[in-house]
Amino acid sequence: MRHLKAEEWAKIFNAYDDFKNRKISKFEFEQISFSIRQNYWNKESLKRMLRKRKMYNMNIQSKTGKASKKVKVQGERRGKFLTIRELIPLKMMKKMQQYNTTTEFLTKITLMRY
Repeated sequence: MRHLKAEEWAKIFNAYDDFKNRKISKFEFEQISFSIRQNYWNKESLKRMLRKRKMYNMNIQSKTGKASKKVKVQGERRGKFLTIRELIPLKMMKKMQQYNTTTEFLTKITLMRY
């Protein structure tokens, strides 16, 4: 069986929705899908179609064959750089909020130390 295009799948999904809403009969749904697929439904293919329909309704694209390859990292990992928030304890952060800028606060701290 050949792979179907997105438009063909959309036609099948619309026909299935019409069948579920009882606008068309099961025979008409099978005839529409047979004209597109050139094959009848069996239990497994119907399950796959329903799974594909669910993904289509959630707008999920298939990721088959699109996975990135694993890359070997050479050398050792470097240490993590600390941010200002990690360097300054929480008590000082509360005091820092009283001042307009962090530079104003840091100059005040350096003046207090010396």
